[in-house]
Amino acid sequence: MIIQLSFSYLQCYLLLLVTQVTLNSEFLPQFEDPDTETVTVTEGDTAVITCKIGYLNNQSVSWIRRSDSHILAVDKEIFISDDRFMSTIQELSNIWMLKIRYVSAQDAGAYECQVSTVPKMTKIFNLNVIIPKVDILGGPNLYIQTGSFLQLECMISHVMSAPQFVMWEHGGRVVPGKTVNIQTKHDIVTKSVLRGATHGLD
Repeated sequence: MIIQLSFSYLQCYLLLLVTQVTLNSEFLPQFEDPDTETVTVTEGDTAVITCKIGYLNNQSVSWIRRSDSHILAVDKEIFISDDRFMSTIQELSNIWMLKIRYVSAQDAGAYECQVSTVPKMTKIFNLNVIIPKVDILGGPNLYIQTGSFLQLECMISHVMSAPQFVMWEHGGRVVPGKTVNIQTKHDIVTKSVLRGATHGLD
């Protein structure tokens, strides 16, 4: 009778131990999508890299630039002097975001979203920066007689989305132009036209 009770206690203990291990393994932090992602942004815009992590308990999340292994941020704290970088958290949605304002071609490359587990969990993001193509038709030099009618056309392509506005500058002042967006099969082209007599632009 004593042996049977001991066996029953041992069986119950093993059952509790297995259940505890199973629960712990089920609720480890995990990325919503562990595969490498590509983020594409136009030069000058804000790049937003979004990392969604489930079952994150007390672990911290770091952002690392892979080109030089620089730790950019840990949670909301920034570790780079470049004030274009921001780290934000949406805790209710389990979303960690790295933002790079006024992104440039030099910012392109791989970034890590890293969770402080043992061993560490890492998700890779590849940032692509598209450089817009800007052409002034007939440029770079145009010759025209004073007082005659002038029409300048600026074509902007190779962008993710059409620019909100296009500015012409002459003699230190902004000159308004007329802007239209043209949707082609593979691209969005923005055309800005500046018209007027040349004496008005002297």
